Amino acid sequence: MKEISEITEILLNTAVFHQEKFMPTRLNFIYGDNGTGKSTIAETIWKAKTLKFRAGKSAADYEILGYCQEFIQQNIQQYANLPGIFTVSQQNAELQKKLKNLESQRTRTEAALFQTISELETVRKKQESLFHDFQEVCWKRAKDIRQKFEKTQKGVKTKIKFANTVLKYGAGKPYNLNDISEFYQTAFDETARIYRFYQDISDISVFEKISGLELLSESIVSSSDSVFSQFMKAIQAVDWVQHGHEKFSISAGEVCPYCQQKLPDDFEFQLTVCFDEQYQQKIQKLKQIYEIYRQKANQLYIPLQENLKERFPKADNKIYLNRMNLLKQQIKRNLQIIQNKIENPSVPAELESVQSVMKEINRPVRKP
Repeated sequence: MKEISEITEILLNTAVFHQEKFMPTRLNFIYGDNGTGKSTIAETIWKAKTLKFRAGKSAADYEILGYCQEFIQQNIQQYANLPGIFTVSQQNAELQKKLKNLESQRTRTEAALFQTISELETVRKKQESLFHDFQEVCWKRAKDIRQKFEKTQKGVKTKIKFANTVLKYGAGKPYNLNDISEFYQTAFDETARIYRFYQDISDISVFEKISGLELLSESIVSSSDSVFSQFMKAIQAVDWVQHGHEKFSISAGEVCPYCQQKLPDDFEFQLTVCFDEQYQQKIQKLKQIYEIYRQKANQLYIPLQENLKERFPKADNKIYLNRMNLLKQQIKRNLQIIQNKIENPSVPAELESVQSVMKEINRPVRKP
């Protein structure tokens, strides 16, 4: 009795078959000549697309194994081109293909690498040849210069070192040969001395920092209400009377320095009460400002004058001197403005800014 197969019907509809059906048993033996359809039947069973199974079953319930040409192509590969040695399984076959692709890629990469190395070697040889020619050209063309300025050649007295130094510093700037000779004599003069750098102005806002400068723009007047004070205010003589008294009181004695008339016995008292305490304090502050300004100017001049005492003989200091003189003139005018303010406190005044000329003095002194 035939055992019932899990597959109840096989439909063959490809290659040499056309809507052919047969009902297999549990064990089936299929044979025939080449081309009669054995592989087609095996492939149909393996793919399980036209199979019918027992009631309630489908291809998903089974693991179908087949050994056909497609299976061979997917699962059996010759290993490393070695006769008689194969790898079996679909995974190994795929790995074998990847391996072949990688080996092919490696072969191409190695070929490209060898080509690149060859090209690099060609470039290197050409570069060596060009550098050799460059050495010869530099050495020959610079012969007179090297001999004329022999002391500059320390450490570069070979062709290769000389050429490398030229490459390091490049073409440089064009110079007159006479200027170079002068620099050479100065640099290598055995009797030469070292000159210190010019001292610059460390704080160009030194004058603006003086306390109380705002008094200069203020109209300073007395608030005294004595009869004599009111009289002098009326004729606008407060400032010049105060100035005249300070300047001539000792030499004039008891007479007026202007009209030569004898002064009243209480003149000193009357004059004193003309100027209240706040007025006197502001005048005193102006005098302090004048002294501080003068002192700071003297302190400023000292390093600037020192710069000119031991200056480099061949240095052109005309611009520096012109700027120094300009600074002195501006400071002198400012001192006179402060003095005029002391003598005429009711007249507003304004100082000149000296910062711009101080910046100009510093500019050629500072390193670029």
